[in-house]
Amino acid sequence: DGPMVRPEIILPGDGSQGSRHPCVTKTFFGDDFIPNDIFIACPGGEEDDDDGKALAPCVLVTGPNMGGKSTLMRQ
Repeated sequence: DGPMVRPEIILPGDGSQGSRHPCVTKTFFGDDFIPNDIFIACPGGEEDDDDGKALAPCVLVTGPNMGGKSTLMRQ
């Protein structure tokens, strides 16, 4: 089924390389799928990342459709 790991939150920013959704792994049979590299952080803080860039705290809001994410952001 491929190598999968649970994400581990590392502050002030977090990243993932070669990531893909587990359902894509189960249903995609072609060799041309391109996995995603992501990094989540907000620039402009006091703590530095590995490259010496300042990062600020960041909030990532997730949830199901109709779960209240947009309502939370409007408040």
